[in-house]
Amino acid sequence: MRLALSAVTVARVLFVTPGWGERAAAQTPDDAPWPMVGRDAAPSGTAEGPAPPYRQAWRQDVGLGGPVAGPVVGPEAVVVVSARGVVAVDPETGETKWAAPRSEGPAGSPAIAGDVVIHASGSASGAAVVARGLEDGRERWRAYLGSPADGGVVTDGDVAYVGTREGILFGFDLTSGEPVFRFESRGAVRGTPAVAGGMILAGWEGRPPGSATIRAVSVGSGLEERAPEWQ
Repeated sequence: MRLALSAVTVARVLFVTPGWGERAAAQTPDDAPWPMVGRDAAPSGTAEGPAPPYRQAWRQDVGLGGPVAGPVVGPEAVVVVSARGVVAVDPETGETKWAAPRSEGPAGSPAIAGDVVIHASGSASGAAVVARGLEDGRERWRAYLGSPADGGVVTDGDVAYVGTREGILFGFDLTSGEPVFRFESRGAVRGTPAVAGGMILAGWEGRPPGSATIRAVSVGSGLEERAPEWQ
């Protein structure tokens, strides 16, 4: 059976499943990462789990304010972004592995890629994406965006992608944080982009609100790429 994993209530993470500790490794195998919210572009948003009936295995009050973005699942940690921090908890016990502060701003879902978790932080011109070690939460790099990222982060290969209110899609090298991709169009990217088939897909909200354009952009387009005339 496929089991959906979700964050329930403000500033609280709740897992409901029998024998979670015995099945954690099977539910989040190394070869099935969550590089974007919902796991993939479909989105499937599920992991292998037991059939009902269910019981609460554990509950964790993260204590860093709401709202809470949807969790992402790694082999040894479940990561949640809240209003003022980022928290990683043990999937078997719910115990906090680490907690790190973040500047207040939109709390889109983070993404896990290998041994790092990438999340948005801050607002206005100080908005950034931050990469942290999945094991200890230590900051590895920070890349400034110039405007907030309302949606979550998505990774593909060795690049992390994020969209901003200024209508720019950025791609950053996962190891160094150096910019490797930039695509700009009029409007605001409000949601989380998705990556599939060598394309990054995102929606631009029109100005004034009421219209929107969906674009699929080749991830190999590189830096300083601009969209055609506004549609």
